[in-house]
Amino acid sequence: MRRSHLTPALVVLALLSGCARCGAPRGGPPPERFIPATNAGAVVIPVVADASRQAAALLEALATRPGGEGLRQQRTGLGLQLTFDIFDPESLEGAGLDVQRGLAIAELATRPGEPGTPLLILPVGDAPKLEQQVTRLARERLGAGDHGEQVANGIKFTVWRRAAGEAALLSVAQAEGSMLVAIGPPGPEVLRVVLALDPAVSLAASPSWKRGRTALGDGFPLLFFAPRDAPALLDLPATDGVAAGLSATASGVRLAVAIMLGVQEPLVRPLAGTGDGSSQPSRLDPATVVAFRLSADPQVAVRLAAGQLGLPILEPIAAMAAQLATPVEVGAGLAAKVDLATLLGGQALAQPLKVARVEALAELKDPAAFAVASNQLMTRLGAPAGKGTWVLGGGDAELAWAVQGKLVALSAGAAGGLPSLLKRLGAGGRGFEPPAGMAGSLAGGLGGLVVHGDNLVAALRALPPSAFGAGPDAVVGRSLVEKLVSSLGQGAAVALRADLPAGALKLTLDLRLGTPPR
Repeated sequence: MRRSHLTPALVVLALLSGCARCGAPRGGPPPERFIPATNAGAVVIPVVADASRQAAALLEALATRPGGEGLRQQRTGLGLQLTFDIFDPESLEGAGLDVQRGLAIAELATRPGEPGTPLLILPVGDAPKLEQQVTRLARERLGAGDHGEQVANGIKFTVWRRAAGEAALLSVAQAEGSMLVAIGPPGPEVLRVVLALDPAVSLAASPSWKRGRTALGDGFPLLFFAPRDAPALLDLPATDGVAAGLSATASGVRLAVAIMLGVQEPLVRPLAGTGDGSSQPSRLDPATVVAFRLSADPQVAVRLAAGQLGLPILEPIAAMAAQLATPVEVGAGLAAKVDLATLLGGQALAQPLKVARVEALAELKDPAAFAVASNQLMTRLGAPAGKGTWVLGGGDAELAWAVQGKLVALSAGAAGGLPSLLKRLGAGGRGFEPPAGMAGSLAGGLGGLVVHGDNLVAALRALPPSAFGAGPDAVVGRSLVEKLVSSLGQGAAVALRADLPAGALKLTLDLRLGTPPR
């Protein structure tokens, strides 16, 4: 969402809010039934207990890492203030929530162009307990000394104010087994709109929301959705909405994003290609830090990327891409003579070959056609044609590639990298192996990327003193490297995978926490 009024304190307060509706039936529709399908955005927790348990597991894992020593104390302090523990489903149930059902947070604007009002939909477990909590917190934390009742669509709701006649602080209603809590002065008007909402035009009935959940798959206790016209999506290419899911364990976090393509799907669908060979063993350098594997159609990928970036397409490059058979593998690691001053100074993107060495490998459909296109590219760039080997640049850095049989190998970085790459390939031996549990990100789909934490740590530890320069900057550089190495731990990794399920482009990010050093 572009702007939000959901501060942590109000969210916690709203979780405790309720009204005096004793004997309310348990169960009811999902929380998104009370959110208009055209809202600015919504966060949905399908099952409160699942989200609570996963958050607790992640918090405990982070508490054992450097810098996380105070997390347990913060959890204890928060529990004392709230009188219950949000990381414990039984404690949440004791506060009056039905933890086997879901809750949602949305930001609704009653008039176009106005800031949205936070709305929470909470599952009712024990309404009297919620009433006790809201009464205490409304008076002690918000200074609300007045509350009264209003009616909307035949349903009574409670409005809390500091004093009679002042602006509303909290507006609370109960409907169909859920608590509806609107925060701020527009709260009463928001509840009138929500209580009269036709289920057929709610988020629960939205085809885009349903497609998004299907594309994401199961296993996400925290979901986010922004509809097609949400302000947060106005600067993106036309889509039919965006859905996201977040899950956590003691070993890491997974975030999946599904972009509903809508009318853009015919443009993107050709990317799928065949995906042939996407599960082949990697031939990249075993010490590779960042490994990328493209299983989508290379020619389509080049044209789409150029179109999105607004760049012209050099036809020789498109012709070269057309001859690449999937998968196309790209690996990157630290340069042999890395200049950390360039990296720490934020100039890595301007001078990438001073920081990284890059290699790429792919089988060719027609090696002769690829060679012709390579010579055409050299002519366009004013460089001499090659005979099986092509070189651009020179001096400190170069881009070079060679065709050997049906294989094309490319090296970018310090001069002389291509002969070293070809020698390694000729010797055979072990290639790059993804961290445990991350191989799936490089197999199938449109492609994937893996950052190998252990290889990064090994590369940083192997840096010569000259890489840090001299003087105060060298001291700062060494300190930053040591902190990074100690915080990553053993087995740390990041993986990103792209898929193209029906109607959506799905990106899945996995963050694996390493075992902290003892």
